[in-house]
This record gives sequence, C-alpha cells and structure tokens, in this order.
Amino acid sequence: MSRSKFEEKLQLAIEFVQNTKTEFSFYYIDIDNLRLINDVYGYIVGDIVLKNVADHLQEVLNDPFVVARIGDDEFGVILMDVGPAEALAKAQVLCKSIAEMEINPLGDDGIFITNSIGVASYPHNGQALDDLMLAAEVACITSKRKGKNRAQLLDTVNDNINPTVVHERILILREALSSKDSIVPFYQPIVDLATGEPMGYEVLARVKRGENFLSAGLFVDAAEKSGLMQEIGERVIEQAMKEKNSSWAKDKLFFINFSMREVENLDTIRFLADLFNRYEIDPEDIVAEITERETVRDINAVHTFAKELTELRVRLAVDDFGSGFSSFLYLRYFDCYFAKIEGSLVRDITRSGRSRMIVENMAKLLQRLSIEVIAEFVENREVAKILENAGIRFGQGYYLGKPSRCPGNGS
Repeated sequence: MSRSKFEEKLQLAIEFVQNTKTEFSFYYIDIDNLRLINDVYGYIVGDIVLKNVADHLQEVLNDPFVVARIGDDEFGVILMDVGPAEALAKAQVLCKSIAEMEINPLGDDGIFITNSIGVASYPHNGQALDDLMLAAEVACITSKRKGKNRAQLLDTVNDNINPTVVHERILILREALSSKDSIVPFYQPIVDLATGEPMGYEVLARVKRGENFLSAGLFVDAAEKSGLMQEIGERVIEQAMKEKNSSWAKDKLFFINFSMREVENLDTIRFLADLFNRYEIDPEDIVAEITERETVRDINAVHTFAKELTELRVRLAVDDFGSGFSSFLYLRYFDCYFAKIEGSLVRDITRSGRSRMIVENMAKLLQRLSIEVIAEFVENREVAKILENAGIRFGQGYYLGKPSRCPGNGS
C-alpha cells in the first residue's frame, strides 16, 4: 500500500471515530540503522529486510489494523479501538518482537535489526490527519534520541513540561535554524464556500526533518523556553514575503499569525515594514491574526500593535473567535476586518444543535459589525453546506484544502 493510500485509510479512520465517538492509535515505525545495512550488504538485502518486517507486522498484529510502508525505512500502522495506554503496551511488545527476528538473506549469519516506534492516538494527540502523523513522528524522533529500540507515546500535556522532551525539541529547532531551508512556510487555503476558490492562504510554519515536515505547533513550548520563537517567526514570514509575488499567490491574501510576544515586541512592525519595502509587497494583501487563545498580558500593547498595523495598511483578524472573552474586547476596541470562528464549535455543528446555534449567531453578530467571517475546521461537505446556508462566506479546513508547500504546483 502506498503512502497516499495509507493516508486515505487514516482519514477514513478519523471520520469513523468522529461518528462513533471511539478512538484509535497510529504507529510510526522507523527501522534503526537501515542505511548501515544498505552500505554493508547492498540495497537488495535492505529491501529483503523491509519485506521481512512488513510480513512480520502482518503476522503479529491483531485485527482490525492497517499496515503500509510510508517512507524509505518507515512503516505506518493503524489500530482501531485502541487507546493510548493499550497502544503503548502493544508497541513495546511489537518493538521487542522485531528485535528478536533473525533475517537470513545471504544464507549464513543472520541479520538482526532494531526499531523505534512513535505512538499517537486520536483524539488525544490530534484531530486532523497531518497532526496525528506528525505527532507520531515526533514521538518516534524522541524514541531515537533516547537510544532507539523502544516505543514512545507522545504525551501532549506532560511532554510540554518534561525537561528532557523540551530539551530534545530545542535541539531539533536549533538544528533546523542552522540550515537555510529547514524551517519553511506551508500554505493552507481559505476558500470562498460558494465558488470553491481560495481567496487567501494561512501561513503555517513547518520544520523539515529528512523528507518530512513537522508542524511547528509541536515545538511551541520549546521555542518559547529557548527564546527561539521570534527567530522562527521571522524566518517563516520573510520566506512567505519572498513567495508572495509567485503566480499562485499574487492576487491572494496571506494570513500570518502573531503571538502575544510578537505583538508586544516594538520591532515587529518595523520588521514587517522593511519586508514590504524589500519585496515590494502591498500591505493590504497581508492579514495579521491575533489568536483569541492567547492571554492578553497588556491590552495597551495590543491596541498599539493594531493601530500601527492599520497605519501600515495591514488588515487585522481575530483567530479562534469564541474560545474565550478577549475576542469581544478586540471587536469593541479594534478595527477587525476578519474573524475566524473557533474550530471546535464548527466541527460539532452537524451533531450539536447548540453548537450550530452558537456559530450561526456569532456569524450574524460579526456580519452586523461588517466583519468578514471565516469558519475553521471545515472537515466535510455537510459542514460546508450548513455554513454557506448560514451566510458564512469563507471556510478553512482539510475538506477545503490541506496545508502545502507550494499550492500552485499542487504539492
């Protein structure tokens, strides 16, 4: 099974457990030191090793499950109706059984291998396909850094306060920052629900590891603790400005997230103004998102930031609208052009009449204030139709378009 087919199966698993209120787990299995086997014995032997691992996975795993090779030396496994604790226990047994395999491709001394397994569970470690895969990969990276030949569960709560895990993530970030192309922007379309055409893109940071890209959201705590957040943000924003005049982006808006630390930093506005001049960017093509989830430490700093953005002709958007109370302060005091309705409310509108009523009335309030409404987490056609019927013009979510490195090339 190809990686793309496996991702289709993973998306089906997500949709199934959303409807049945159950859970499932995902393994990201990396064969340790396969490159060394290829160097010593050749690629034919390396392929035999991978086939033996694939056959072993099929033999030892219990139904229902899905197995696929998703990289050069990586396998993905989906285990239905398995939660985090059970998934980790099963992964530890699986890891040991692979290490005990003896592979005899040359008919003489056997080859023994070890493996590192990253474990992530839905909905505990992510509720979107890419988030779940990236969570499992980060867990696998952590497993390797701890010495390989082990299984590691991503604990999204405790890992953010675990000094060892935070330190490992800081090392990954520093390594990425030392390379020119290892922290890059991805772009997720924000779509006109009536036409299906993108009116703009949200700029999202990604950390490149090998052939894969990890969501920078997994590294937020490490970036904050290490003081790297500003450098990461500036790296991504500058690259996005370089790409703004590409043919696919020329007439589209770019939505850029700003943390409270960046809002409070007096240099942020100067940095943006310099980029606009250097790359000949029309500031009206840029939308600055301030997240509703952030704690407003200094409302005066937010007011100053918003005022200077307006003077620069950058538009302002409130992100995660409806997740707390500070967004209503933004509506009262600041000239907001867009508001993005909190995704958890949008996701539930097909199952919860209360969520649907809240979303519809939020949209009416925002429209009366002449604020354009964007609904986040649009994950299927039914949700998109309900939103459109409620008069919400724009949507964002995996049903409408996944984040990609270069949308114009279909990547």
